[in-house]
Amino acid sequence: MSTRRSAPLRALSESEYLVEQSKARSWYARHASVLAEIVADAPETEMPAILAEWGCDTELWSKVRSKRILLEWARDGKEAEARERIEMLKNAPSVLAPPKEKGAAPLPKPKRESSSLEYTREGDLKPEVDVEKVDGMLRERMQHKLKRDFDAADAIREELTGMGIDIFDKRKTWRVRTERSKARAKKAPRAPSAPVEMPAKLAELGCDAALYDAIHSKDALLKLVEQGNDEYARRRIERMRELTAAAAAAAGDAE
Repeated sequence: MSTRRSAPLRALSESEYLVEQSKARSWYARHASVLAEIVADAPETEMPAILAEWGCDTELWSKVRSKRILLEWARDGKEAEARERIEMLKNAPSVLAPPKEKGAAPLPKPKRESSSLEYTREGDLKPEVDVEKVDGMLRERMQHKLKRDFDAADAIREELTGMGIDIFDKRKTWRVRTERSKARAKKAPRAPSAPVEMPAKLAELGCDAALYDAIHSKDALLKLVEQGNDEYARRRIERMRELTAAAAAAAGDAE
């Protein structure tokens, strides 16, 4: 009686791996709706009682997609971090958005950022700057982007811009803005885009024309207005006002 021998295991070549990966993705695309129903019917993770004391309610808990961080902080007693995240989640677009109808097609996943959180300083290294602070802010910004909290990431970028720091995401570098770089930018200016008129809603939230003109990146603020996220927009306006005042004071000291 002959015995059947299994073929020995071997490593896949790169082309074979890509083919198998494509098959797996195709299978997932065909069964995504079924998997979504299975996940929806799975038992919810119970909210720790300590989170209720820190400001989280059952409705907010049910809308939080990634609960792992809050669970870990509740276990470790990190109250300050948990409270800050809970307040941020209360104003997150994913929480404020109306619930998705059952059976609706899942939204496509955004392109994931690089796993590296480190940025390298480039350009003129002579200007003095708190490198540890900049590196910490860049790591925090990347963490926000990985969690799809792009509003918080944009706020950190604007804060760094106010500090005279330019960020280059494609090559993961940053540099201190110098007089030479400012002069170079003036010699080769970008094609001017059509100015976006300040919505009347921003005036109601405390933004004036001078502050609006001073904000370099208006897209995130305009997006908050479109989403009706007034509270987060107010906080962003106040933060931009502080950064603008700080930049003006620094320019006055330099003169």
